[in-house]
Amino acid sequence: MQFRCLDCGHRFSTIFKTVPPKKFRRLIGIDPEKQTYHATYQQWGLVRNQFCCGYDKTILLVDIKDSNGNMVRDHHWFRSNGYIESLQLQPGDTVEFTAKQVMLAKGYKGRDPVARAQSPQVKMPGLVMEGISKILQET
Repeated sequence: MQFRCLDCGHRFSTIFKTVPPKKFRRLIGIDPEKQTYHATYQQWGLVRNQFCCGYDKTILLVDIKDSNGNMVRDHHWFRSNGYIESLQLQPGDTVEFTAKQVMLAKGYKGRDPVARAQSPQVKMPGLVMEGISKILQET
């Protein structure tokens, strides 16, 4: 399989069957892990950050569907940034965003053995938002 670099146009072939290694994906513009999703905005929230006494804003998106219309998740909380806050979302707005699927660790992350036994860490699939690309107008 041959690939062409998007920056310089250099052609190269690899011994890899279908997907090139991660260090070449950015050069040739292939990232199969990122997908486009549609979701409905529901509400803002707060979560304690990893520092001692601060909070980060989060955003709750519900009815998350991929580009084919298949339901991926019923809801997911994403950490917000300034761009998402500037969109001035209202409950019920439909958004389109790009994200990649990763394994997230849920549960207690401290050192207390009693709390760790009551809420053990569990790895589960989740989404990491790369950014909202546009807002779809409701009709």
